[in-house]
Amino acid sequence: MAAVTAPLTGSTNHLRPFNSSRDLKSAADLVDLCFSATLDPDGQSYLRHLRETASGLPFFGLEKLWGMSSLPPVGYVWEEEQRLVGYLSVIPFIFRNQRRYLIANVAVHPDWRGRGIGKALTHRAIEHAREHHAHSAWLQVRDDNAPAVHIYQALGFLERARRTTWISESLQEKDVAETGEQVVSISKRHTWHWDLQRRWLDRIYPLDLSWHIPFDRRVIEPGFVGSLYRFFTFVYPRHWVAQYKNKICGILTCLPTDGYADGLWLAAPGEENTLPDEACQTAIRTLLIHARKTVSPLRPLSLNYPAGLWVDPIQAAGFHLQQTLIWMEYPLG
Repeated sequence: MAAVTAPLTGSTNHLRPFNSSRDLKSAADLVDLCFSATLDPDGQSYLRHLRETASGLPFFGLEKLWGMSSLPPVGYVWEEEQRLVGYLSVIPFIFRNQRRYLIANVAVHPDWRGRGIGKALTHRAIEHAREHHAHSAWLQVRDDNAPAVHIYQALGFLERARRTTWISESLQEKDVAETGEQVVSISKRHTWHWDLQRRWLDRIYPLDLSWHIPFDRRVIEPGFVGSLYRFFTFVYPRHWVAQYKNKICGILTCLPTDGYADGLWLAAPGEENTLPDEACQTAIRTLLIHARKTVSPLRPLSLNYPAGLWVDPIQAAGFHLQQTLIWMEYPLG
């Protein structure tokens, strides 16, 4: 099919709500076409479940997907010539007693791009959030997708954060010998470390953004409340503390997941740091390598971190940059 370059006429007759029984397969095909090159194994698994459900498997398959946060009950599609060429989903969240909507999976067929379809779909999603009295609408976009970033900025979205996802590579022989272990000591976390860890986590994983980061702090809190929460959630984290000359310069937590990679949550000093920068870099590198060796040399580890922060020690510990996402907000009052 030849690329279509004619502009939109302004009509919204092509735009309608997503119908799961009618549109599921076409939406899955479109998401696969647009995003398959950037999907991680968890994303590929989600897409397989989507296809299985669309193929007419028993209803419990749909229920299983509906329980996944990545499959919302609401979305919108754009049709041309009785063909689905545009799609997005709208996912509701409640945070601090405020309703928010995440606009996700914004996909437009390559042959129909440049006609304003993505912009029209996004505008309808904003109106959906407004109609449901939401506090704001959010979306995430890769930092290397300049056309999409421009569209969202033109619509009025404001950048709130840039976060990079790092994935560990296969453990190499050079990583096994932790060069920092002579000057950095690694120990278990104790209760008295929690206040410092929590303060650093508040800066690195701000509470105002934590609603879209899969990190429940209750599961890592020490004491009776944390123990009770871990007992009922069956999640048991592991913690390590790095010290340089008896001063703490990093606290790392590993949370097991059902996905292809376990999650790492790194608490490290910021502007208040009084230690030499080289010492902190060595400590972070040593912490990350220690976690890779301790958890499993074969189990991938994922680290979500502010873009541009501690890049050198993270890379030196054997992690590669998977993607950097810009989180953008459309305030609604």
